[in-house]
Amino acid sequence: MSARKLEDGLGNLERAVANLERAPTIPTDGERVAANDQDIAKVTPLIRTTFDFLAQRYRTS
Repeated sequence: MSARKLEDGLGNLERAVANLERAPTIPTDGERVAANDQDIAKVTPLIRTTFDFLAQRYRTS
């Protein structure tokens, strides 16, 4: 994985977190849980990719 791809992934992660922080309150608990699940599903692969890259990078050094 290139450093550029990691930077892009981290940028996407930062934007996703910012969007979560700015999200309006959803009126019902069911809708809130569904929206949070969707946001988590979007962010989780980025987090996993980032940690995999860092683990691989620093395991060899």
